[in-house]
Amino acid sequence: MNGLQTGLHTILMVCAVLCVLHPAAPSLAQTKVLGAAEVNEDTDSVELGPYAIIQKDPDQKITPDTIRSSGGRVLTGKLYDKPVVFLGHDGVPIWLSIKIANTGKNADWIIDLGRRSDGRFGYIKSVRAYEFSTFENGAVNLTNIPAYAGNGTYKIRLEQGQQKLVLFDITGAGGIPSIVPLKLYSEKAFAAHAESRASLNTAISMMLSGIALCFLFPALSRRRADFIPYAIYFFYIMSAWVLYDLLGSAGKGAIFSSLVLCIVLGYTLLSIFITRSFCGIDQSSFTERYILYGLAWLNVMGTLLSFFLPVGSGTTHVSLLYGAPAFTLLILSLMGYAQARNGQIPGYLFSISWLFPLAGLVFSVLQACNVLPYNGFLVNGFWYAAVPQGILFLMALRQKNIKDTQYNGAGFGGDSLNLTRLKETKDSAEHARLLKVIEKERHLLAEFRQQDAKRVEEMRRAKEEADEANRAKSAFLAVVSHEIRTPMTGIMGMVRLLLDSSIT
Repeated sequence: MNGLQTGLHTILMVCAVLCVLHPAAPSLAQTKVLGAAEVNEDTDSVELGPYAIIQKDPDQKITPDTIRSSGGRVLTGKLYDKPVVFLGHDGVPIWLSIKIANTGKNADWIIDLGRRSDGRFGYIKSVRAYEFSTFENGAVNLTNIPAYAGNGTYKIRLEQGQQKLVLFDITGAGGIPSIVPLKLYSEKAFAAHAESRASLNTAISMMLSGIALCFLFPALSRRRADFIPYAIYFFYIMSAWVLYDLLGSAGKGAIFSSLVLCIVLGYTLLSIFITRSFCGIDQSSFTERYILYGLAWLNVMGTLLSFFLPVGSGTTHVSLLYGAPAFTLLILSLMGYAQARNGQIPGYLFSISWLFPLAGLVFSVLQACNVLPYNGFLVNGFWYAAVPQGILFLMALRQKNIKDTQYNGAGFGGDSLNLTRLKETKDSAEHARLLKVIEKERHLLAEFRQQDAKRVEEMRRAKEEADEANRAKSAFLAVVSHEIRTPMTGIMGMVRLLLDSSIT
């Protein structure tokens, strides 16, 4: 018993010593827990994520007043140690604390949250930036940092040998995963970076407009109604891209995040309509038609469910919002491939074209969910993928028009063995057999037309020879008639004179 008591006393004493020696939770007043991001005159940019202390504030109890009154101790958190801050889907406010030290002569620096000049996925509802400073008497002050070049960029002045602690109060829009590629730039490097990103965005907008006009021009000038859905499709993507960029740069990403459900639904419905138009799916194509109807209803139901899901539904929300469009794009690609294999359409290019937005969407979602490492270009891959997709659409339509012209020119436009019969046929072997019959009849028709052309040529030559003989006969008779008529006229005149004279 005494041994047990002695053991318990020993354990309690050890626990007490550990409690005394164990440091309290780190706070911003204890700035030694923060590693500083060091910069100098040779520094162009520094990723601030690895130096950030992150703390979630679901109850929104942390305010500038509570920070001042607590001397910064209300802010406790852990080192994030990642280059990009992922806000998640729940829309919970977070506080980021970053210490920056300048050892060079360059004093002007720009902190960029990636909302203006860098690629980003998801949207931020609000951002507030503060400079944290302490006085000799222990008092704490927070100074608001105004936006520098659009919401999401902030300019700080850091003299040589000076350190500053910068705080960010960030709230995600919720429902959509948000990425904050937190980065520090020199003023010159930021200007170059922003200019290159703006040039890329402008180039994407111009290319999308150009592709849309490539479809709109023949639709209007040649009255090609089948080109109109493609023009609408690319004008729609371009408009969504411009709206996405403008609202993100203006700090109104939450507005776009509330519209993104309708935008994604409109995109998938347009994609389904384009596939129906290109593949010629009509009332006789029972299976293909109901597959497209099913995809449309899947996206509509996914959008409606996303509207009613709570903000913090996370993975379920992302699955409904982006899973249905990704599945739709995959099925559209497979449908184009299947019909191309059956010889109905030259759909290989059309099939490949849907893989570009599918890959862009998958890369964007995986990066937003912190599955793949962040990349400022690929995070907007869904939008950029529309450019090669448009080029493939143009090539596929050109091939389709060439094949349709050859088909109609061969005389099969009204034949019973045409594409309509192929669409109604469900068995692939029957498809192949009918294609062989069509090809055989096409060759026979070509031979018949060749023989018919030869007969027409022979008849033309015979007619020309007959006409030539008739002309020769007419000329001969004219000459002979003249040669006979002249002497006969003289003879008849002499005979008349003899008859009229009295000579015996």
